[in-house]
Amino acid sequence: MPESAEAPIGKVPIAEAAIAEALIALRRQITLSLRSKIRSLHTIALWPFRHIAKSVDLPLSTVFSICTWSGTPYEIRTGRPPSLSPEHKRLLLAHATLLAENRRKSLYTITEELDIHVYERILHRFFADSGYYHRIARVKPYLTPKQKIACLLFPNTYIDWAVGDWVKVIWTNECTFNMGGFSSNTWVTRTVSEEYFEDCILLTFCKLQTIMVWSGICSGIKGPMVIWDNDQWGKSVTRAKYCEHIITPYLYPFWCQLSLESFDYVYLQ
Repeated sequence: MPESAEAPIGKVPIAEAAIAEALIALRRQITLSLRSKIRSLHTIALWPFRHIAKSVDLPLSTVFSICTWSGTPYEIRTGRPPSLSPEHKRLLLAHATLLAENRRKSLYTITEELDIHVYERILHRFFADSGYYHRIARVKPYLTPKQKIACLLFPNTYIDWAVGDWVKVIWTNECTFNMGGFSSNTWVTRTVSEEYFEDCILLTFCKLQTIMVWSGICSGIKGPMVIWDNDQWGKSVTRAKYCEHIITPYLYPFWCQLSLESFDYVYLQ
């Protein structure tokens, strides 16, 4: 083509503008609410297509297609579909919390047992969004069914007590520390509220070399702390030894000290 042959003035900018407008329309997400608005303006308000296109800033052809389409307006899904279906999510949560043994398994093991293939990052995000995290299991002593019932009945026995009654209670307890223990932490899958569920705690049965510590409190006042002497008093704590080495030399003087003002203090262990 000769150098003097050029495109007609004004034709090229108009074509470029039309192409740019079409590209913008393709990239723009037409939401469900916008589609409903366009169809309402046409069918209810009886607006012409050109007026609607100018109002919503869309090409005339797009407005015409939306108004003449016989189906129900829908939301166009963009992006990649979810990796975990609702059924997979239900199976993962149910299997991971089914038994105490399952809670101790890694999330990768759970997916392998269910034959669900998903990226580990997506798996951890799903459990986190559902409130489940891999946490260290609490170590608690084993309780028999009789002991559990007694713990549940205790609050009902004193449910009518007022604050003034509880202030005069001497609370005592002993704690046994193992010389040794678990070599590593045990991780379980649980929510925050499931911290002390039986499936989420690590029960202790047999004891290693232990040291028992006893103490008491009353209305913000700390009582004496006693370390049980295994060499002098023996390793087993009997009723007679408890009275001889704890009650008489430590608890009774503490009670007498508190009873200088009132003699109705109560001892609860």
